[in-house]
Amino acid sequence: AYGQVLITYVSVNSTSTSVNVAVNPVINISDGNSGTTTIPAITPTSAGRMSAATDSLAVTSNDSAGYKVTIQMTGSTNTLSSGGNSIAAASGTTTTPAVLSANTWGFCVPSNSGNGSYTTVFGTCDGSLSSAAISSNTYAAVPKSTDTPFILFNTASSSVGNYNTVVTFAAAVDNSTPSGTYTGTVVFTATTN
Repeated sequence: AYGQVLITYVSVNSTSTSVNVAVNPVINISDGNSGTTTIPAITPTSAGRMSAATDSLAVTSNDSAGYKVTIQMTGSTNTLSSGGNSIAAASGTTTTPAVLSANTWGFCVPSNSGNGSYTTVFGTCDGSLSSAAISSNTYAAVPKSTDTPFILFNTASSSVGNYNTVVTFAAAVDNSTPSGTYTGTVVFTATTN
């Protein structure tokens, strides 16, 4: 008897694909005072009185390269204005903050702001002052829109996660300052790196 021998040829071919998806960086910032920080009213004296108030910021981002938060005025001046009257910016800077003189205002970032070394702390603050004697606390002028904004926070990675900090604003006036509500607009900007 004769048998049959079957030879089967199998052809094999394959390919592969790399599945990629890009996750874009996102960033969100919120203001704890809902857009208005009200410094308590001041009843001035000839020697001067001051008040202060705090604002809190919260930032979230997934950017693996990190992000920064800055502060500056929206306009080309950094005074607080009421009609044709104004309260001048503090004489201090973020490098060399100074005690407020009468008829000036400024800001500081207290040491308990949070996020450790990523936050640029300067000045001495008391956010609870209300028409009190001018204190020895030190402040800086908020940069104008035409100046380089001040970096409140900067990190090179997303490892910090959420960012929360406190900024204190204060104003000092004497009785040469006309009565009124003095206003200026500060902008906080969060930017991915």
